[in-house]
Amino acid sequence: MSTAGNNINCVVQLGRYGDIINILPLLRHIHTHHGTPVLMVSSQFSDLLEGVSYVQPWVVDLDYSEILQAVRLAEDRYERVVVSQIWGAGYHHPDRGSSYTRDSWQRAGFGHLFDNDLLLPVFDRRVMDRELGLIKALVGPESGVDYLVVQVTRSASSPYANGERVLAMIRAEAAECGIKVVDIASYNAPRLFDFLGLLAAARMIVTIDTAILHLAAACPDTPCLAIINSRPWYGSEPRGKAWQRARYQDSVEDIRTTFRLMLDQVAAPQRTAASG
Repeated sequence: MSTAGNNINCVVQLGRYGDIINILPLLRHIHTHHGTPVLMVSSQFSDLLEGVSYVQPWVVDLDYSEILQAVRLAEDRYERVVVSQIWGAGYHHPDRGSSYTRDSWQRAGFGHLFDNDLLLPVFDRRVMDRELGLIKALVGPESGVDYLVVQVTRSASSPYANGERVLAMIRAEAAECGIKVVDIASYNAPRLFDFLGLLAAARMIVTIDTAILHLAAACPDTPCLAIINSRPWYGSEPRGKAWQRARYQDSVEDIRTTFRLMLDQVAAPQRTAASG
């Protein structure tokens, strides 16, 4: 398998949503400099690629865990295959680094670009009607509502034991500032990337280690508190700039302190306007 950008025919990343979003910047980099890559993706997660123009999806009816079978299929069809997926049944990733997110780039041959702040996920096929409909459904029809977007209670791969307690804390603190809390944990948008408009217009995002954390990196101007899995290697390394980080192992009070500092900053314009 070759890892040189100009030799890549196919990238194998069956899923999940967050893992695919994690590698979108390197896929766009390949597209820009070497031509549009084929991305082999499980049908479970292929709808995410409706939001991007810079990959050619190869949708397969495999579970995202069936990475060894996926690689065999890819190598039968393409001469040069790169595998960015770092987990699967029967596969054990050697030489683990600081995080699976970084290792995914490293395995694909682009580890040297992981810390480039300019390489963020881009969704260039957004559907604005759906985004506006989602905002109206979750925030309300009135314009100018100040709100936070929160997802701290639901994660398939990194469940968070303190989610309900942290959500209650966020609601109480935000209420004191007159800011609405929009909890999206149980809301299923038509497509995951339909949340982008909601995230971009929010005063702040609070998310645990889940797909929304990776999606939030596509809205770099929105401050984000990322609560990261404490387990070594399993915690994501967020790509956003205006971010603060906490860990699953942190106490609710410690997270409250960080959240309150961020909330005071994002609520300051509202308070200034109200006092004026």
